[in-house]
Amino acid sequence: MNYPNEKQPATWLKITITAAPELAGAISDYMTGVLAAGVEINLEGERRVINGFLGQKNLPDKEIESIRLSLKKHLTQLAGIFGLPEPELHMGKFTHKDWSNNWKQHFAPFQVIPGLTIAPTWENYQANGKESVIIMDPGMAFGTGQHPTTARSISLIQKSLAELKGAEMLDVGTGTGILGMAALLLGAERVLGIDNDSDAAVAALANIRLNGLGKAMQVSRQDITELTGEYDLVAANIVHNTLLEMKTELIRLVKPGGQMVLSGLLAGEQAKNIVHTFVQGGMQFIEEETEGEWAALRFGKNP
Repeated sequence: MNYPNEKQPATWLKITITAAPELAGAISDYMTGVLAAGVEINLEGERRVINGFLGQKNLPDKEIESIRLSLKKHLTQLAGIFGLPEPELHMGKFTHKDWSNNWKQHFAPFQVIPGLTIAPTWENYQANGKESVIIMDPGMAFGTGQHPTTARSISLIQKSLAELKGAEMLDVGTGTGILGMAALLLGAERVLGIDNDSDAAVAALANIRLNGLGKAMQVSRQDITELTGEYDLVAANIVHNTLLEMKTELIRLVKPGGQMVLSGLLAGEQAKNIVHTFVQGGMQFIEEETEGEWAALRFGKNP
């Protein structure tokens, strides 16, 4: 993405926290809920590495220091509550060029589910036989399909679409548009992707055009509360706390007889909590898929 009105590349803030597994969920929720950061969690031996990306461009050093002190205090408190070593905290700025080069180093063609491959634009990948291919350029958005939650979400979307012929799907927090594009290749009729991040909306639209899916998938920056109508399938691969906050709206937007796929969750307590909360809200739990420590959930709504 270009920033024509800026002489220097825009810079973002990357926060890296290395912690015990027991703290990963709480740290992720704090970074998402309090700092409004995009978050990913990776394994490093017996520890977890939580990377947060703060989307505001060109943050002043004074504000960065304030964020560091706030995080440090929170991490100290968490460690004390759980009786665990204090997590390691590192922060640094990065530019769009840094981001793009990083993706290009680590993003190669791969099969996200049997029969569906995701390939970056800079690889001249040729489909094999009946294989479907999504061509991707993540830009400044999250979602190349490499994370287990994306693969499990697509797997459950495939199962839902086998039961919902000609479905219209809502992709909440669309990011690069990957879930919506996968849904179209797996049988969905139309998809609306929503994301309040302008970088994500631009990346999603670019990827949709790359794959010739512009007539079937639209992208909007509307807030979920502004949406009207209902969808056969609602998918949201976000994080635990945000799913809880959106519960009422997510359920409202599912047609009677429709389904819902939720992910961005740690298996275990987070997944159980989401199941309990959404069942209490009127959804029927269908199944869970896990990969490593991550979970995706499928629900149905009574006709």
